[in-house]
This record gives sequence, C-alpha cells and structure tokens, in this order.
Amino acid sequence: MDPGIHEQVYSLRDVEEEPYTICRWLRATKFKADDILNRIKENQPIFEAAREKDFYPGRTRNEKCMHFTFYISLTLVFQLVF
Repeated sequence: MDPGIHEQVYSLRDVEEEPYTICRWLRATKFKADDILNRIKENQPIFEAAREKDFYPGRTRNEKCMHFTFYISLTLVFQLVF
C-alpha cells in the first residue's frame, strides 16, 4: 500500500484502534470494496494538500477541548459531509 494512502486511512490512529478504523471506512461506503478504493483515491489529493499545511496549524495545546474530543468531532463532521 502506498504510504500516503496508509497515512490517510489511519489518520485517526491516535484516538482509534485498527478495527474501528476499518469499520469507519466500511460504513462510509456501505461495505462496498470498490467504493472504498475509489474514495481513497478521490480523497488523496485533499489529504495531501491538508498535510502540506500541517492540517490544523492554529490548533494549540491550550484549546478548551481535549485532543480526543477534537478528533471525535472531526470524525462526525467528516461523516456528515461525505
């Protein structure tokens, strides 16, 4: 697997274990393998552009929400948008 794609798929590894990561991708595509691969390919340029900008450069340790809460919220927004 391409390292960039691996990084995209496991981008939330700090807050979720591998089974949850895989399940998140499967649910988002209604368990259709071809759709998963297409989604990864379509998302890769967006993921790389965000990575080049350090994803969330304004985020600091002094935020009022915990790291975990931030990533859970991000996951929910991602599911609603895509």
